[in-house]
Amino acid sequence: MMLTRSFQKTLIAKAHSLKPVVQLGQNGLTPAVHDEIDVQLLKHELIKIKLNVQDKEAFEELVRLIPEKHQAFCIQSIGRTIVLYKENPNLRK
Repeated sequence: MMLTRSFQKTLIAKAHSLKPVVQLGQNGLTPAVHDEIDVQLLKHELIKIKLNVQDKEAFEELVRLIPEKHQAFCIQSIGRTIVLYKENPNLRK
């Protein structure tokens, strides 16, 4: 599934007021962090993740790896924060 540009813009607008629900700390991308990302994506569909990584290459690798692992879309990356979207059909009415 590909996201249309207009839908991406809508998601970016919705994400503007969101606070990060997952923070990646000094221990990196642990199984507990992956589990929390899964839980939050199921619960909210649209989440922000704060990546506390100083190395630019490591940050870019995480921006590629996290959405791939969770079958989600990286909607936006600003500073050290990324916005992920994964549709949950169970949330739809």
